[in-house]
Amino acid sequence: MASTPNLDIPLVDLTAPASPVVQMNAIATKIDTNVQAKIDALKANVGFYVGTSTQRATALPSVADGSLWQDTNGSKRAYQKDNGAWRAYTVPSVTSASGIFTVASGWKLITFRFGMTLGVCSIYIDVERTGARIDVNYSGDIPNMPLGEIAAGYGTDILTGLGPGGAGRLAGGFTDSTRKVQLAAVNGGGSIDILKGDRISLSGTYLLSRHS
Repeated sequence: MASTPNLDIPLVDLTAPASPVVQMNAIATKIDTNVQAKIDALKANVGFYVGTSTQRATALPSVADGSLWQDTNGSKRAYQKDNGAWRAYTVPSVTSASGIFTVASGWKLITFRFGMTLGVCSIYIDVERTGARIDVNYSGDIPNMPLGEIAAGYGTDILTGLGPGGAGRLAGGFTDSTRKVQLAAVNGGGSIDILKGDRISLSGTYLLSRHS
């Protein structure tokens, strides 16, 4: 009996002694087994499991520290394995910006705001240029320039654009897995070089990285 190359699922063979109905039953069983195995492997890879509290207790020795488990019975709470034991997991929530952002050399931080709930982070940065003049071409595009860095544990793995924050020059930038907040462009036309004393503000929303 032939099979698909990736899931090892048999195909119906009309020339085989077994009837198509019997073969289809075998295929259905194989699909259930293979797909569930791949789901289990994916959950293990990302460190997330779902099951009853009894299954959670049984799985404790075999899952890595830091793994998350969602109970499907009782209070249906989420748990995280910490130092070899399951502990109730509380979704991170941050409203204070203290210690989360370090401004880059050549800039002075005017305002920084940060909020996080359910792994979604909102950021606002307002800085003033204190360093040397930055040449900007007529289009407004500039080489990526760090304005500062987000602290470990609060960044993202996904390249995320940041738009104008409403204060100072109209500007655009981004953040990514480096955790740096980078300025990428300012409004073009006319005399647009960034001078000492110019203000730049950026804001946006991104998904918290599990590995940041």
